[in-house]
Amino acid sequence: MWSGSGDVGLFTLSGLQLMQQADLVLYDHLVSNEIPDFGLVRRDAERICMGKRAGTHSMIQEEINRLLLALAQQGKRVVRLKGGDPFIFCRGGEEL
Repeated sequence: MWSGSGDVGLFTLSGLQLMQQADLVLYDHLVSNEIPDFGLVRRDAERICMGKRAGTHSMIQEEINRLLLALAQQGKRVVRLKGGDPFIFCRGGEEL
């Protein structure tokens, strides 16, 4: 799910509903702190920052993909929350 510019007011109702159902939310550094920290994510949901910054990745994309798959196979409802436009940050192909 993309949070676009990060403005909390731009979330769709469908996006909010998905976040409220998630057991786990994986998010990046471009996502506004208001989203994972302040009420848009279910209170008991686990939150994991998978942020990438220029030259520094907490986890490479392949590992993130494996983690998402493993969690889903365990029956977890997982949301991968992204911020910003991936084509502006030159990772659009990677994210696709």
